Amino acid sequence: MWRIYPTGTKRLSALYFSLGKHYRQNAAWVMSDETAFALHSLKDSAGNPLWKHSETELLGKSVYTSPFMPETGDGANPVLFGDFSYLWLLERGEPMFRTCNEIFLPTDRTGIYGSECIDCQLVKRDAVKALQCAGTAE
Repeated sequence: MWRIYPTGTKRLSALYFSLGKHYRQNAAWVMSDETAFALHSLKDSAGNPLWKHSETELLGKSVYTSPFMPETGDGANPVLFGDFSYLWLLERGEPMFRTCNEIFLPTDRTGIYGSECIDCQLVKRDAVKALQCAGTAE
């Protein structure tokens, strides 16, 4: 589990304001479920929760969780914040489809197998920022 330090709220605020104002308008947070759980325990200087359990926003911006985000730990980047409209999805080649008759022969059915190679590229590096984890993993 990630250790939450009092400086966590300052680090989130610093990440928020490190993003250019024009990118903040459409910005969102992306993190793993573990990180989201840990952030729910952070409190501001008045002792109020920074992120209430009933809210889907953190500092006024939407939060999305992804199983592909790294877990927290030394040197990890467990939180991304930015305008993800600058993250372009690229289709690398044509989609491929083929039938799979053999496996379905006893049931008189036809299976269809499809695959597609997709890549992505951040076209403006300043549009998304990452929070580097300096805490230690337990």
